[in-house]
Amino acid sequence: MVLLRYSNLGPLSRVSFDSTAPTGRLPDPDSRELFRAALESARKFAEDPQGWLVFTGPGGAGKTHLAAAIANRCIENGQTVFFMFVPDFLDHLRGAYSPESTVSYDDLFQQVRNAPVLVLDDLGSHSSTPWAQEKLFQVFNHRFNALLPTVITVRGPLQLLDEGIRTRIEAEGTSIVRSLGRRRPEPLQEVGGLQEDMLKEMTFEKFKVGQDVRATEHQRDTLK
Repeated sequence: MVLLRYSNLGPLSRVSFDSTAPTGRLPDPDSRELFRAALESARKFAEDPQGWLVFTGPGGAGKTHLAAAIANRCIENGQTVFFMFVPDFLDHLRGAYSPESTVSYDDLFQQVRNAPVLVLDDLGSHSSTPWAQEKLFQVFNHRFNALLPTVITVRGPLQLLDEGIRTRIEAEGTSIVRSLGRRRPEPLQEVGGLQEDMLKEMTFEKFKVGQDVRATEHQRDTLK
């Protein structure tokens, strides 16, 4: 599908609302209720993309999952969506200055600025330099003035963001901000869901040097 290839979703193209736990991944009741509200907002936005929808919260809360589910539902409905991990976007822009770059700086920048529906994932995890803040503000300011539908996931509280960017994200009448909680997932989730009895066996005393250990697939990147 052309829209799916354009979207830049990669492995996240398999994420859907059907695969979304209705109460999220954080264990406390307050976070579960917050996730329910965020999921409802995500479903509504996906069916009629208007304004901005912003998800905040710790890593592992489900922000990227919701954003990807929105993107995939929009694609199913025939919408053109572009998904971009914020640190990757900034790296690609820097790399575009190189003579060896195969990507035009202007082409990439305009693609992000003008995407019919844009999903920017993990804002706040990038290196906060004046150049990075300037480029991000240019994107946000353009999309804000053009009333372009935008989904943003933010690592941590909005108060840590650049003030100019925050004023756009928090603009009344344009943005809906949904917090997914402040606490981190339970320890078992952080190590891939291993059972407690297995964790007790994983000690330095029982570690064997030279043993052939094969890493399992890391899944947290798709469930932030």
